[in-house]
Amino acid sequence: AYGKAGKVWVEFATFYEENGDLENANQIYLKAISLAFKNIDELAMVYCSWAEMHFRHKNYESALLILHTAVSSKRGKVKKEREDSLHLSTKLWYFYVDLQENFGTFEDAKKAYERMMDLKVASPQTILNYCAFLERHYYFEESFRIYERSLSIFDWPHCYDLWVIYLSKFIERYSDTKIERTRDLFDQVLIKCPSKHKKKKLFFYMYADFEENFGLINHASEIYDRATKELEGEDRIEVFNIFIAKTAEFYGITKTREILYERAFDLLEGRDFIEIGLKSAKLERKLGEIDRARSIYQ
Repeated sequence: AYGKAGKVWVEFATFYEENGDLENANQIYLKAISLAFKNIDELAMVYCSWAEMHFRHKNYESALLILHTAVSSKRGKVKKEREDSLHLSTKLWYFYVDLQENFGTFEDAKKAYERMMDLKVASPQTILNYCAFLERHYYFEESFRIYERSLSIFDWPHCYDLWVIYLSKFIERYSDTKIERTRDLFDQVLIKCPSKHKKKKLFFYMYADFEENFGLINHASEIYDRATKELEGEDRIEVFNIFIAKTAEFYGITKTREILYERAFDLLEGRDFIEIGLKSAKLERKLGEIDRARSIYQ
């Protein structure tokens, strides 16, 4: 919550605004930002309220100028430590880049996003917004550069969405024209993603799907095989079932048996072992291999 002082100044300025006197409302805000508030969030709120007033009256350039002044922290009457912290206000920056995207120039919006990254006040969602902004202006390579840069800034699990969207956009853009580069990205994320991350399996599925559509079937099988060794619990049995279905589709029943017997039985245990065993026995009965089915039950 903000302190009473900031609210009083905003309400004072709003009184003049509601009575059509923007000149005096501006004077009130000018006085307010020269004061030393108890916390920097309160000062940021005053700046935002001032910019919002101009936005309501469609004075977009004035709103941008107010926010630009705030995030630039060029305020001579305020102590240096307050200047240093004001320009780190995420509330101010989010408002500023939103206005720049909609009412500023492309270059100014880009500079604002870049500055947020330099100051380390950009969140993963900010990065996604920035990349989407670049894509809308057909700066695809630039957006990929921003994804790469951001992935070195954010750690897990905060970079999860960045990886998912980056990989999806990269594949959508290049499909089969940059296969090795795409493989390198997938190899990076599978190495960096913690083994116990609950959504790591998605990267395996994306990678295998990419190989199936644009690469090599053998590579897709290798990825599923790798997933059965690195994933745990319910994720492991899930990927085994997919691996078995894909193997039957790609190579036929002989290769499927190999996965059922030589891999699944070696890696699974407990309920998962029983589930795969029953599926294996059912398959053998279907093929008329009664002795093989009996040996599985035993």
